[in-house]
Parts: sequence; structure tokens; C-alpha cells
Amino acid sequence: MTLCAEENPSFVYHDSMKSTVNPRFSYSARLTSLTAHLVFVSLGLFEVASVLAGAFAHPLIRFVYLPLIPLYFIVGTVGWQWTQRRGRCQNAYFVCMTILGAICASAASFAIDGMVGLLMILMLIMQAGVLETRRHVMFLAVIITVIAVIAFTTGTSFTFDSVLAFLSALSGILAFSFLGRVIVSEEKARGQVARYARQVEELSIMRERTRIARELHDSLGHYLTAINMQAQAAQAVMTLNPQQAGEALTHIRTLAREGLQEVRKSIESMRIQPLENGSLEEALRMLVADNNKGALTINYAVQGTPFSTAPEVEMTLYRIAQEALTNIHRHAQAQSATVTLLYRDQPKGIRICIEDTGIGAAQTRGGFGLLGLQERVHLLGGTMRTRTAPGQGFAIEADIAL
Repeated sequence: MTLCAEENPSFVYHDSMKSTVNPRFSYSARLTSLTAHLVFVSLGLFEVASVLAGAFAHPLIRFVYLPLIPLYFIVGTVGWQWTQRRGRCQNAYFVCMTILGAICASAASFAIDGMVGLLMILMLIMQAGVLETRRHVMFLAVIITVIAVIAFTTGTSFTFDSVLAFLSALSGILAFSFLGRVIVSEEKARGQVARYARQVEELSIMRERTRIARELHDSLGHYLTAINMQAQAAQAVMTLNPQQAGEALTHIRTLAREGLQEVRKSIESMRIQPLENGSLEEALRMLVADNNKGALTINYAVQGTPFSTAPEVEMTLYRIAQEALTNIHRHAQAQSATVTLLYRDQPKGIRICIEDTGIGAAQTRGGFGLLGLQERVHLLGGTMRTRTAPGQGFAIEADIAL
């Protein structure tokens, strides 16, 4: 045998809101948090204080600005929270807030002859980040238009000062808009990662269940088949040849005892995590020592410089060795076997090969155990091969590129 010679639509991302939030919108936990509301109120109060200090006696401030400010704060805090929690009426909320913000900003700007009303709508721009892209752009365009109107009507039309004021306001709008989109995108990415993690966990559970089913099938299938055949034989000769029937029943009892031992061994191997407190080569060394009994002699060799790798890679290689040694004891009738673990630097990878000098077979028939291991190797981007021939033993090799 030379096989082992040394040589690959937007979604809601806040779990508690899944059943209530309209899926057309992305819910933002940060933009509905207490901190966001405090920032909104702080900006608004700073704006109100500046306006009242500068032009309290102006009619626009007394009869337009002051009556609308409480409504603006109530809608901006309670309304925003409600629309996000309920998942509806976002459009109505933004239309209302845009109108209120534009009126307040215009009144303050005309009264003081400047752009002090800009703070009224900065947080509104950030909150618009939860809208769909098309609607977000639409509301942004409306707000920019309002700012442009304020800029060019509070001073001399199209003067340097008015253009500079508009550009300054535009930069603030775009900065707040970008910040809102970044907040929403970051939360959305975290939600995707959390959902992918749940999917991976569910998939891992399913694979583990499949692996357990395969291992139990391999350990029980042979014994149950043999017991069934012996039971049929005993039933056929029970009357004519009681002695032969008794021998068959004795054989059934032996098979049942061995099958029970195999089941216990499989369950024990599932519970034990052999790589928890040691390296792969140490775990394989212990596995070889446990199987080095009776007439079978198992040689173990590690080639190359050992290095650590992903736990799923090490566990897969360990399970391959475990399955191969179990099959050697069951079927190979071998006098000796070899387990070789190879660490490769260029290209970086790890390979395991188990071969025996047993009776071999005319062809490879992969049971559930081998098929399951082959699937696990392929999922890790590796390859697994088997080779056998009558009288020439059996070899299994798995190679995983890192």
C-alpha cells in the first residue's frame, strides 16, 4: 500500500420587534434609545434658547415659533418611538415633522435673519436613516429644499454669504444623513451575523444528529441483522433439532450482549470530548493505545511540525481515526495497522492516513460512518480517499488544506 506516502430584502434586525415592525422598514434600536431622544431634546432646547434670546419680541417667535415648539418635541419623541415600535405611519410622522421643523426653522431664521433654525431638523435627518433608500432620498431632498429656501431668503439673494450658509447647512445635512445610515447599516449587519450564527448552530445540531444516527446504525445494524437471521434459523429448527436451536439462541444472546456494548461505547464516545484538554496528536496517541490490544499491533507516527488548527478540523480527523480503527477490529482480521498524522507547511495543511494489513475487499463499500466522515471532510474543503483490494488490506486517507 502506498496511499499514505508524504506529499484545499431588508429585514428587521431587532429580535423583539419581529412580530410587530413593518418589514418594509428597518428598526433601529439606537435611534429609539433614551440617548437618541436626549440628543434630540438637547439640540432642540439649545435651538429654542438661542432663538428666544435673540428675538423673543418678534411676532413670528411669539405667535408661530413658541406655539409649535411643544408640539414639535412631543411628536419628535413620542411619535418617533410609537412609529418604530408599531411599524407603521413612518411616512405620516416624517411629513408632520418636516412641516413642523420647516415652519419653526423658517420662523426662527426670518426673525433673527440667519440659519439658527437648522438644529430643528438635524435629528430628523438622522432618523430618516430607517426609511427605505428611495423614501430616504425623497425626504432628504425636501429638507435640503427647505434649507435652500431659508438660506436664500434670509439674506441678500445669491450673495456669497447666502451661498456659504447654504453649503454649511448642506454639509451638516449630509453628515447627519450619513451618520443615520451608518447606524442603521451597522445594526443591520449585526442582525445578519446573529441570524447566521443561529443558522450555523441549527445546522450543527442537525449534522450532529445525523452523525449520531449514522454511528448507531453502524454499531447496531450488523448485530440486529445477525440476531434476526439467527432467530429465523432457531425458529425453523426448533422442533426438528432442539440442540441446533439452542446454539442459535446462545449465539443471539452473545450478539445482543456485544451489540449493547457497542451502543454503550458509541454513547461514551459521543459524550467524551477527547480534544478538550490536549492536542490532536496526543488524543490520537491515546486512541491508538486504547485500540492496541489482542493480536492487533498499531504503529503511530507524527510527521512534520505540529501546529494548532480549527477545532472542527481536529475533531474530524480524530473521528476518522476512531472510525477506521473500529472497522479494523470488526472486519479487517489484520495483524498490524499504521496511523500516520502529517503536518504540511507548503501548502499548509494536515493529513491523516490509517492502513492495515488485513483481508481487504474487492471494492470499497462506504457505510454510514464513512459517508458521514466524507461529508464532514468535504465541508471543511478537504478530500478523503479509500483504497483496498483482496488480500492487500484497507487504507483511508483524509487531507484538509488550511
